[in-house]
Amino acid sequence: MAAAKKVTVGVIVNGAKPGAKDVLYQLTEFAQGHPNLKLLFEKRTAKLIRCEGLSEIELAKKADVLLVAGGDGSLIDVVNTVFPSQVPILGVNIGSLGFLTAVSETEKILPYLATLDLLLSPRLVLETIFHHANGKTHVIPCALNDIVVARATASRLARIRVEVGDYLVTEYVCDGLIVSTPTGSTAYSLASGGPILSPNADAIVLTPICPHTLTNRALVVGIDQVIRIRIVRQTGVPAPAVQFDGRSGGSIRAGNPTGQAQGATGVPAPLRFLSCVAAEAQVERSKRLNRFAWRSRMLIFILVIPLFPELMQLPPPAVVARQVI
Repeated sequence: MAAAKKVTVGVIVNGAKPGAKDVLYQLTEFAQGHPNLKLLFEKRTAKLIRCEGLSEIELAKKADVLLVAGGDGSLIDVVNTVFPSQVPILGVNIGSLGFLTAVSETEKILPYLATLDLLLSPRLVLETIFHHANGKTHVIPCALNDIVVARATASRLARIRVEVGDYLVTEYVCDGLIVSTPTGSTAYSLASGGPILSPNADAIVLTPICPHTLTNRALVVGIDQVIRIRIVRQTGVPAPAVQFDGRSGGSIRAGNPTGQAQGATGVPAPLRFLSCVAAEAQVERSKRLNRFAWRSRMLIFILVIPLFPELMQLPPPAVVARQVI
Protein backbone atom coordinates (compact mmCIF):
# COMPACT_ATOMS: atom_id res chain seq x y z
CA MET A 1 0.00 0.00 0.00
CA ALA A 2 1.43 3.40 -1.01
CA ALA A 3 2.25 5.83 1.76
CA ALA A 4 -0.04 8.81 2.14
CA LYS A 5 1.17 12.00 0.51
CA LYS A 6 2.80 14.53 2.81
CA VAL A 7 0.54 17.50 3.50
CA THR A 8 1.71 20.69 5.24
CA VAL A 9 -1.05 22.80 6.75
CA GLY A 10 -0.54 26.36 7.91
CA VAL A 11 -2.91 27.03 10.81
CA ILE A 12 -4.23 30.50 11.60
CA VAL A 13 -6.83 30.80 14.36
CA ASN A 14 -8.50 33.92 15.70
CA GLY A 15 -7.73 33.56 19.38
CA ALA A 16 -10.44 36.05 20.35
CA LYS A 17 -13.19 33.70 19.19
CA PRO A 18 -14.81 31.21 21.57
CA GLY A 19 -13.66 27.70 20.76
CA ALA A 20 -10.31 28.78 19.28
CA LYS A 21 -8.32 26.43 21.53
CA ASP A 22 -10.74 23.58 20.86
CA VAL A 23 -9.98 23.85 17.14
CA LEU A 24 -6.25 23.71 17.84
CA TYR A 25 -6.58 20.68 20.12
CA GLN A 26 -8.65 18.85 17.50
CA LEU A 27 -6.05 19.59 14.85
CA THR A 28 -3.05 18.53 16.93
CA GLU A 29 -4.76 15.36 18.16
CA PHE A 30 -5.72 14.38 14.62
CA ALA A 31 -2.20 15.11 13.31
CA GLN A 32 -0.69 12.77 15.91
CA GLY A 33 -2.55 9.87 14.32
CA HIS A 34 -1.67 10.91 10.77
CA PRO A 35 2.10 11.12 10.27
CA ASN A 36 1.70 12.52 6.76
CA LEU A 37 0.02 15.65 8.16
CA LYS A 38 2.41 18.39 9.28
CA LEU A 39 1.06 21.45 11.10
CA LEU A 40 2.68 24.89 11.06
CA PHE A 41 1.24 27.63 13.24
CA GLU A 42 1.01 31.38 12.85
CA LYS A 43 2.76 33.29 15.66
CA ARG A 44 -0.31 34.44 17.61
CA THR A 45 -1.94 31.06 17.08
CA ALA A 46 1.17 29.28 18.36
CA LYS A 47 1.03 31.22 21.62
CA LEU A 48 -2.34 29.62 22.41
CA ILE A 49 -0.67 26.21 22.60
CA ARG A 50 2.78 27.47 23.60
CA CYS A 51 4.84 26.49 20.60
CA GLU A 52 6.94 28.19 17.92
CA GLY A 53 5.16 30.07 15.18
CA LEU A 54 5.72 31.73 11.82
CA SER A 55 4.41 34.88 10.18
CA GLU A 56 1.43 34.55 7.85
CA ILE A 57 3.63 35.30 4.84
CA GLU A 58 6.09 32.56 5.85
CA LEU A 59 3.19 30.13 6.30
CA ALA A 60 1.94 30.92 2.80
CA LYS A 61 5.36 30.04 1.38
CA LYS A 62 5.83 26.77 3.29
CA ALA A 63 2.31 25.32 3.51
CA ASP A 64 0.31 23.33 0.95
CA VAL A 65 -2.88 24.83 2.34
CA LEU A 66 -3.82 27.49 4.89
CA LEU A 67 -6.54 26.66 7.40
CA VAL A 68 -8.09 29.85 8.78
CA ALA A 69 -10.44 29.47 11.75
CA GLY A 70 -12.50 32.51 12.68
CA GLY A 71 -15.18 34.57 10.99
CA ASP A 72 -15.33 36.29 7.64
CA GLY A 73 -13.23 39.14 8.99
CA SER A 74 -10.43 36.74 9.96
CA LEU A 75 -10.42 35.26 6.47
CA ILE A 76 -10.32 38.68 4.79
CA ASP A 77 -7.41 39.71 7.03
CA VAL A 78 -5.40 36.67 5.97
CA VAL A 79 -6.22 37.17 2.28
CA ASN A 80 -5.01 40.78 2.40
CA THR A 81 -1.80 39.72 4.15
CA VAL A 82 -0.74 36.76 1.99
CA PHE A 83 -1.93 38.05 -1.40
CA PRO A 84 -0.72 37.43 -4.14
CA SER A 85 0.25 34.00 -2.84
CA GLN A 86 -1.42 31.13 -4.68
CA VAL A 87 -1.67 28.91 -1.59
CA PRO A 88 -5.24 27.56 -1.24
CA ILE A 89 -7.20 28.77 1.79
CA LEU A 90 -9.72 26.69 3.75
CA GLY A 91 -11.99 28.70 6.03
CA VAL A 92 -13.50 27.26 9.22
CA ASN A 93 -16.24 29.33 10.82
CA ILE A 94 -16.02 29.86 14.58
CA GLY A 95 -17.27 33.44 14.38
CA SER A 96 -20.64 35.10 13.99
CA LEU A 97 -20.60 35.36 10.17
CA GLY A 98 -19.57 32.53 7.90
CA PHE A 99 -20.46 33.45 4.31
CA LEU A 100 -16.85 33.03 3.16
CA THR A 101 -15.84 30.09 5.32
CA ALA A 102 -16.37 26.57 3.95
CA VAL A 103 -17.35 24.68 7.12
CA SER A 104 -18.25 25.20 10.75
CA GLU A 105 -17.26 21.81 12.24
CA THR A 106 -13.53 21.19 12.24
CA GLU A 107 -13.57 17.45 12.95
CA LYS A 108 -15.60 16.74 9.80
CA ILE A 109 -13.04 18.23 7.43
CA LEU A 110 -9.89 16.68 8.93
CA PRO A 111 -10.01 13.39 6.95
CA TYR A 112 -10.38 15.35 3.72
CA LEU A 113 -7.62 17.74 4.75
CA ALA A 114 -5.19 14.87 5.40
CA THR A 115 -5.63 13.60 1.82
CA LEU A 116 -6.29 17.00 0.21
CA ASP A 117 -9.59 15.59 -1.03
CA LEU A 118 -10.94 19.08 -1.44
CA LEU A 119 -12.41 21.15 -4.25
CA LEU A 120 -10.54 24.19 -5.53
CA SER A 121 -12.61 27.37 -5.88
CA PRO A 122 -10.84 30.18 -7.80
CA ARG A 123 -11.77 33.66 -6.58
CA LEU A 124 -11.50 37.10 -8.12
CA VAL A 125 -10.06 40.07 -6.24
CA LEU A 126 -10.02 43.76 -7.15
CA GLU A 127 -6.93 45.89 -7.63
CA THR A 128 -7.51 49.63 -7.23
CA ILE A 129 -5.24 52.35 -8.59
CA PHE A 130 -5.61 55.98 -7.48
CA HIS A 131 -4.50 58.55 -10.07
CA HIS A 132 -3.80 61.96 -8.55
CA ALA A 133 -3.76 65.28 -10.37
CA ASN A 134 -0.03 65.67 -9.62
CA GLY A 135 0.68 62.52 -11.61
CA LYS A 136 1.28 60.30 -8.61
CA THR A 137 -0.53 57.01 -8.08
CA HIS A 138 -0.97 54.57 -5.25
CA VAL A 139 -2.29 51.04 -5.41
CA ILE A 140 -4.55 48.94 -3.20
CA PRO A 141 -3.60 45.48 -4.51
CA CYS A 142 -6.36 43.34 -3.08
CA ALA A 143 -10.04 43.68 -2.19
CA LEU A 144 -11.71 40.30 -1.78
CA ASN A 145 -15.26 41.53 -1.14
CA ASP A 146 -15.78 45.03 -2.40
CA ILE A 147 -14.72 48.62 -2.84
CA VAL A 148 -17.21 51.15 -1.48
CA VAL A 149 -17.32 54.83 -2.42
CA ALA A 150 -19.79 56.55 -0.12
CA ARG A 151 -20.75 60.08 0.84
CA ALA A 152 -19.19 61.63 3.91
CA THR A 153 -21.07 62.96 6.94
CA ALA A 154 -22.99 65.68 5.07
CA SER A 155 -26.50 64.68 4.05
CA ARG A 156 -25.95 65.49 0.37
CA LEU A 157 -26.04 62.99 -2.47
CA ALA A 158 -22.83 62.20 -4.29
CA ARG A 159 -22.53 62.30 -8.09
CA ILE A 160 -20.43 59.37 -9.23
CA ARG A 161 -19.52 58.90 -12.87
CA VAL A 162 -18.74 55.33 -13.95
CA GLU A 163 -16.83 54.39 -17.08
CA VAL A 164 -16.23 50.84 -18.27
CA GLY A 165 -13.40 50.64 -20.76
CA ASP A 166 -13.58 53.69 -23.02
CA TYR A 167 -17.29 54.26 -22.51
CA LEU A 168 -19.34 56.26 -20.04
CA VAL A 169 -21.91 53.91 -18.50
CA THR A 170 -23.86 56.25 -16.25
CA GLU A 171 -23.65 58.99 -13.66
CA TYR A 172 -25.14 57.88 -10.37
CA VAL A 173 -26.78 60.37 -8.02
CA CYS A 174 -26.74 58.33 -4.83
CA ASP A 175 -25.38 57.84 -1.35
CA GLY A 176 -22.53 55.76 -2.72
CA LEU A 177 -21.39 52.99 -5.05
CA ILE A 178 -20.31 49.42 -4.32
CA VAL A 179 -17.90 47.69 -6.70
CA SER A 180 -18.20 44.05 -5.71
CA THR A 181 -16.50 40.78 -6.62
CA PRO A 182 -18.59 37.60 -6.98
CA THR A 183 -17.37 36.63 -3.50
CA GLY A 184 -18.58 39.94 -2.10
CA SER A 185 -21.93 39.81 -3.89
CA THR A 186 -23.48 38.30 -0.73
CA ALA A 187 -22.20 41.14 1.46
CA TYR A 188 -22.93 44.89 1.28
CA SER A 189 -23.96 44.67 -2.38
CA LEU A 190 -26.71 42.16 -1.59
CA ALA A 191 -27.99 44.32 1.26
CA SER A 192 -28.20 47.21 -1.20
CA GLY A 193 -30.29 45.26 -3.71
CA GLY A 194 -27.50 43.76 -5.82
CA PRO A 195 -27.60 40.27 -7.38
CA ILE A 196 -25.94 37.13 -6.05
CA LEU A 197 -23.21 35.79 -8.34
CA SER A 198 -21.60 32.39 -8.46
CA PRO A 199 -18.32 32.70 -6.47
CA ASN A 200 -16.18 31.70 -9.46
CA ALA A 201 -17.95 33.94 -12.00
CA ASP A 202 -15.83 36.23 -14.17
CA ALA A 203 -17.87 39.33 -13.42
CA ILE A 204 -17.99 42.46 -11.27
CA VAL A 205 -21.13 44.02 -9.77
CA LEU A 206 -21.73 47.77 -9.62
CA THR A 207 -24.42 48.47 -7.04
CA PRO A 208 -25.52 52.04 -6.22
CA ILE A 209 -26.47 52.79 -2.62
CA CYS A 210 -29.90 54.45 -2.45
CA PRO A 211 -29.87 55.85 -6.01
CA HIS A 212 -32.05 58.91 -6.62
CA THR A 213 -33.81 57.61 -9.75
CA LEU A 214 -35.66 54.39 -10.48
CA THR A 215 -33.58 53.73 -13.59
CA ASN A 216 -30.29 53.33 -11.73
CA ARG A 217 -29.93 49.74 -10.65
CA ALA A 218 -27.11 47.25 -10.14
CA LEU A 219 -25.01 46.41 -13.20
CA VAL A 220 -22.99 43.27 -13.89
CA VAL A 221 -19.92 43.83 -16.07
CA GLY A 222 -17.12 41.61 -17.32
CA ILE A 223 -13.57 41.59 -16.01
CA ASP A 224 -11.92 42.35 -19.35
CA GLN A 225 -12.42 46.12 -18.97
CA VAL A 226 -11.05 48.73 -16.56
CA ILE A 227 -13.71 50.37 -14.40
CA ARG A 228 -13.10 54.07 -13.78
CA ILE A 229 -14.86 55.97 -11.02
CA ARG A 230 -14.90 59.77 -11.14
CA ILE A 231 -16.49 62.12 -8.62
CA VAL A 232 -18.40 65.08 -10.08
CA ARG A 233 -17.61 68.33 -8.29
CA GLN A 234 -20.46 69.87 -6.25
CA THR A 235 -20.27 73.05 -4.22
CA GLY A 236 -20.38 72.40 -0.49
CA VAL A 237 -20.27 68.61 -0.82
CA PRO A 238 -17.25 66.96 0.87
CA ALA A 239 -15.21 64.29 -0.89
CA PRO A 240 -16.71 60.79 -0.64
CA ALA A 241 -14.90 58.26 1.49
CA VAL A 242 -13.49 55.01 0.12
CA GLN A 243 -13.38 51.64 1.86
CA PHE A 244 -11.76 48.37 0.82
CA ASP A 245 -13.25 45.29 2.47
CA GLY A 246 -14.46 47.57 5.27
CA ARG A 247 -11.08 49.28 5.75
CA SER A 248 -10.65 53.00 5.27
CA GLY A 249 -8.91 54.03 2.06
CA GLY A 250 -9.15 57.82 2.36
CA SER A 251 -11.32 59.88 0.05
CA ILE A 252 -11.78 60.66 -3.65
CA ARG A 253 -11.87 64.37 -4.46
CA ALA A 254 -13.84 65.67 -7.39
CA GLY A 255 -11.81 65.05 -10.53
CA ASN A 256 -8.78 64.19 -8.37
CA PRO A 257 -8.07 61.32 -8.24
CA THR A 258 -9.76 58.66 -10.32
CA GLY A 259 -10.21 55.23 -8.78
CA GLN A 260 -9.80 52.38 -11.22
CA ALA A 261 -11.07 49.03 -10.02
CA GLN A 262 -9.81 46.27 -12.25
CA GLY A 263 -10.34 42.54 -12.01
CA ALA A 264 -7.62 39.99 -12.68
CA THR A 265 -7.92 39.66 -16.45
CA GLY A 266 -5.95 37.43 -18.78
CA VAL A 267 -4.12 35.73 -15.90
CA PRO A 268 -4.99 32.83 -13.58
CA ALA A 269 -7.29 33.70 -10.69
CA PRO A 270 -5.11 35.38 -8.07
CA LEU A 271 -6.76 33.73 -5.10
CA ARG A 272 -7.95 30.19 -4.37
CA PHE A 273 -10.35 28.91 -1.73
CA LEU A 274 -10.98 25.31 -0.77
CA SER A 275 -14.24 23.53 -0.12
CA CYS A 276 -14.62 20.30 1.84
CA VAL A 277 -17.30 19.00 -0.54
CA ALA A 278 -15.84 15.59 -1.40
CA ALA A 279 -17.49 12.93 -3.53
CA GLU A 280 -19.74 11.58 -0.78
CA ALA A 281 -20.76 15.07 0.30
CA GLN A 282 -21.53 16.02 -3.29
CA VAL A 283 -23.97 13.12 -3.59
CA GLU A 284 -25.77 14.14 -0.41
CA ARG A 285 -25.81 17.79 -1.52
CA SER A 286 -27.29 16.74 -4.86
CA LYS A 287 -30.04 14.86 -3.06
CA ARG A 288 -30.84 17.89 -0.94
CA LEU A 289 -30.96 20.12 -3.99
CA ASN A 290 -33.26 17.69 -5.77
CA ARG A 291 -35.60 17.65 -2.78
CA PHE A 292 -35.53 21.45 -2.69
CA ALA A 293 -36.24 21.65 -6.42
CA TRP A 294 -39.24 19.33 -6.02
CA ARG A 295 -40.58 21.40 -3.14
CA SER A 296 -40.07 24.54 -5.25
CA ARG A 297 -42.01 23.02 -8.14
CA MET A 298 -44.82 22.02 -5.78
CA LEU A 299 -44.89 25.53 -4.35
CA ILE A 300 -45.05 27.08 -7.81
CA PHE A 301 -47.77 24.61 -8.81
CA ILE A 302 -49.85 25.43 -5.76
CA LEU A 303 -49.45 29.18 -6.27
CA VAL A 304 -49.98 29.25 -10.02
CA ILE A 305 -52.91 26.87 -10.44
CA PRO A 306 -55.47 28.99 -8.56
CA LEU A 307 -54.49 31.92 -10.77
CA PHE A 308 -54.71 29.91 -13.99
CA PRO A 309 -57.48 27.30 -13.61
CA GLU A 310 -57.22 26.37 -17.27
CA LEU A 311 -53.95 24.61 -16.45
CA MET A 312 -55.97 22.01 -14.57
CA GLN A 313 -58.73 22.02 -17.21
CA LEU A 314 -61.17 23.53 -14.77
CA PRO A 315 -64.32 25.30 -15.98
CA PRO A 316 -64.08 29.09 -16.04
CA PRO A 317 -65.39 30.96 -13.03
CA ALA A 318 -69.10 31.83 -12.98
CA VAL A 319 -68.41 35.53 -12.70
CA VAL A 320 -66.20 37.17 -15.33
CA ALA A 321 -64.99 40.74 -15.65
CA ARG A 322 -66.52 42.72 -18.46
CA GLN A 323 -65.16 45.81 -20.15
CA VAL A 324 -67.03 48.95 -19.19
CA ILE A 325 -67.46 51.47 -22.04
